[in-house]
Amino acid sequence: MAITAIGVGLKCGQYFLGAKAAPAGTGPDIVDAIRQTVGNFFWCMETNQMQWLGRANSQAVPTFGADHQLSSDGVPGSQEKIFELFRSGVNELEPILVSILTADTRGEIKAIASGERAKFHFAPELWVRTLYEFAASYHHEVINRDHLVQALVPLYRGRLYSFLQENAESSAEAMEAQAENLCQEFERQKPYLVERWTEKH
Repeated sequence: MAITAIGVGLKCGQYFLGAKAAPAGTGPDIVDAIRQTVGNFFWCMETNQMQWLGRANSQAVPTFGADHQLSSDGVPGSQEKIFELFRSGVNELEPILVSILTADTRGEIKAIASGERAKFHFAPELWVRTLYEFAASYHHEVINRDHLVQALVPLYRGRLYSFLQENAESSAEAMEAQAENLCQEFERQKPYLVERWTEKH
C-alpha cells in the first residue's frame, strides 16, 4: 500500500503504532514470511519500475506522534542453528544460486559460509549486492520466481546471524546508526541495480 501511494505521487507520512503483537499460534514460518515480504516487494519493483529506475537520492518522510522504539523482544534463542542453516542452505542451493548471483557475489558468500563461525561477518555491502542481484534476476525471470524468492531464505539467515552477533551488546542508538548506514548503502549501490535490471537477456 505504501509503495502504491508513493508510486502515484501521494504525500506520505509515518506514525509509530507501537510494538506489533505476535499473531496467535506459531505464525508463518520464515519461508512464508520471506515470500510475503520480499516476494511482494520484488513484484512492486516490477510493476512500479518507471517510478524508481530514473530517480536518485532519498527524501525524509514526515513522522507524526512519538518516534519508534527498538526492542529486543523476539531475538532468536538458537543462533547457532541459524548459522548452520545458512551454511547448509548455501551448499544445497548452489545450482540455483548459479542462475541468480554473479560469480563474484556467489564466491564471497561461499567463502564466508565455509569460514569459522566465530569470525563470521556478512558485510552490508555484500548483502545489498546480493539483494540487488536477486531483484534483477526476479525481473529477468531467470528461474521460477517463487523458487527464486525462497532461495533467499538461507542467505537471509546468514545476514540475520551476522547482525545478531555484531549487536549482542549494542545500544539502541548504535543499531539505529547501523540501520541508517545500511540504507545509505542501498542508495550507493542503486546504479548497480539499475545496470543489472536494464541489461539485455
